[in-house]
Amino acid sequence: MATAREEMVLDVGAPAHGGHCVARPVGQPDGHVVFVRHALPGETVRAVMTQKTSKTWRAETVEVLAASPDRVRPAWAEAGAEGVGGGELSHVALPAQRTWKRWVLADCLRRIG
Repeated sequence: MATAREEMVLDVGAPAHGGHCVARPVGQPDGHVVFVRHALPGETVRAVMTQKTSKTWRAETVEVLAASPDRVRPAWAEAGAEGVGGGELSHVALPAQRTWKRWVLADCLRRIG
C-alpha cells in the first residue's frame, strides 16, 4: 500500500482497461509504470498513489498540469475522482472515447491472440 498522500508528477501514455492510462514519473521514461485514473494520453498530471506494490503502482489524478485537447468537463460530476463508478471516461470527448475503446480492444486482442 502507498504511504499517506504520496504524490508524483506523471507523463501519461497509452490508455489501458478500466479508464486507466499507463504513465511514468516525469523525466523517467524507463521508470516504474503507474496505472493512473482520470488522465488522458499525452497529459502531464499530479497524482496521488493509491496502491504501490513491487509489481503494480496505481494512482488517481489530483491535478492536470498539461491538458489534452480531448479533455472535457464531465457532464456527470459524480463520476469524477472519488466519485461513483460507471463514468470512467466522462472527462474524455466522445470521439476520443471511441478511439480509446478501439485501442484497448485491439491491444487486448494482440496480447491474447
